[in-house]
Amino acid sequence: MRNLKPVLQLAVLLAVLAALTVALFPRDLSRAQDFGVTLTPNRERINVRIAPALGHEVIGSLLRGQVVNVTGHSPNNRWLRIDFFGREGWVEKTVVDVSGNPDVLPVGDPPIAPLDLGDGPRAGVSNAVGGGTIRLPQSGMRLRAGPSEAYFMIANVPRYEILAVTGRSPDGQWLQVQFRGTLGWIGNLGQPFIEWRGGGVDSLPVWGVVADAPPVNIPHTGPSATRDALMTAMLLHIDMSINRLDIINGIWNTIAIGQGNRYLCVFDIGILQPYIPREGDLIQYPELDPVIAALNEGLEESNAAIDRWHQWCNTILANYPGGEILVAPALENIANARQGFESARAQIWALGLQPTPTPLPPAFTPAAPIATVTPHSLANLPDLQAFTLEGNRVLYVPQFTHPELGCAWQGIGGQVFGMNGEPLIGFTIRVEGVTDPSLVLTTVSGAQTAYGTSGWEIKLADGPNSHVYRVTLFQNDRRVSDPRQIAFPNDCGRNLGLVNFVQITPLQ
Repeated sequence: MRNLKPVLQLAVLLAVLAALTVALFPRDLSRAQDFGVTLTPNRERINVRIAPALGHEVIGSLLRGQVVNVTGHSPNNRWLRIDFFGREGWVEKTVVDVSGNPDVLPVGDPPIAPLDLGDGPRAGVSNAVGGGTIRLPQSGMRLRAGPSEAYFMIANVPRYEILAVTGRSPDGQWLQVQFRGTLGWIGNLGQPFIEWRGGGVDSLPVWGVVADAPPVNIPHTGPSATRDALMTAMLLHIDMSINRLDIINGIWNTIAIGQGNRYLCVFDIGILQPYIPREGDLIQYPELDPVIAALNEGLEESNAAIDRWHQWCNTILANYPGGEILVAPALENIANARQGFESARAQIWALGLQPTPTPLPPAFTPAAPIATVTPHSLANLPDLQAFTLEGNRVLYVPQFTHPELGCAWQGIGGQVFGMNGEPLIGFTIRVEGVTDPSLVLTTVSGAQTAYGTSGWEIKLADGPNSHVYRVTLFQNDRRVSDPRQIAFPNDCGRNLGLVNFVQITPLQ
């Protein structure tokens, strides 16, 4: 917190922050035991991975001085499992200093096998009927063996599929669903990607139900779809990749004009995954091979620009000179990436893809439209993420702005800061309900100065609950941050979610 007034409130918050450090509501309650073991990086910045191996996805980073709880170690004792801002993460043992007795830590199985809480698999063969029903109106989704991207994929759930929902993760960000006789997990992306037709998140059992047998990959032979459908999917992959490329391009342009600072390093974009076609697709449609090659060339060059950004961050965080030599090759990577993406797009159109909407399946009756508040059209969305969350996290503390209400209140609040730490007033903060999609609330920065000059606050409930919300920052009806989900832990001592927005690139 910055500029918090009065002084007494600052003292209370600092005491709470010291007590909580960075331990938030855990994704896996069975692993939330405090073993009295913490770690801190022994160098300026270290990677946090989704599983204990160098080849696994980087989900974020820790900076020198940050202290996190350790919840386990890998079977070979070379990696430590941590509570990384509410989700499981893994760091190499050689790059950290450990406090406490690591011998008391349990062996932590990485989340790459079917989820099993001791009484049976939570994914696999089953005819269970859930307490809710959803439909996927926008696109298909991956069905995984557990509530994390590290679990292996069981199947691709197609668009328009109607699924019974049988459970949820503790934070509500993953749903256990029944897909054609197989239980699995999909990400709870909220509207418009998930349309609830019955029930809701709160009515679902945490961790769901037990399957009759562990999962197996659903077999698939021959081409996965028609050629036009595959090319349409590639176009979507290109569009999403260019959006990510525009973000990294904005970062490097900021560095190139001499305005780069450590705020550019407070979040992680992540590596773009290659487009890997099914063998049956290449056999059936060999003409798509050069399209895939051009697409993957764009992805590879994008990743090179992201890698150079990580190198630049390591340099600036260590206060070393010489980071400017990375600018020219990074911008060249970005230009090559864009050329690869546009080449793939041009080849797709040259192959005769007709730009028409994907038709509805035969005999499908669309559901009645759900009334939603959508004042911000896609045309107004920015090409780059100008703001991120300070520390890339939400901090849950006891509410302090309404002492007379005590536990009879739940909400979020914080401030908005510019690239040099200056308070920014007049930005719109929009909160939407994920648990309750009808909830849409807004306020402006500077409306609640108990948090500081650019303070803001939104009341969400008359008491603690476990609802999930989505918060986004706008400037003049233009979205300037990615939407971020907030999952409250239903705890009177953590009924305020502190959310500070920090600017990382100039507004265009």
